[in-house]
Amino acid sequence: MFFSLVDATLSKLQRGCVRLDFGSTRRVYGRPDDGLEAAITVHDGSFFRDVVLHGEVGLGQSYVARKWSSSDTGKSGSKKSPRHRHPVLRIMVGR
Repeated sequence: MFFSLVDATLSKLQRGCVRLDFGSTRRVYGRPDDGLEAAITVHDGSFFRDVVLHGEVGLGQSYVARKWSSSDTGKSGSKKSPRHRHPVLRIMVGR
């Protein structure tokens, strides 16, 4: 159920591209040619519940808990400004 909600939400991406790997599931959301790309690998299915129930905070907490990883970590610049956040955050929360 939670995966379906995240899947439906990401399917509506208008800006950027998210590549999602979860077990044998591989999805690409958005437009890869848009210049803003992020690839995530989900290691624990409870990640989807965390994101649905807790939004950006759940996304961050599940990252700290190693429920997902990204090869893009640290490439987004300064953590002081929301516009310089990790690419996954910028795309998934639309900021």
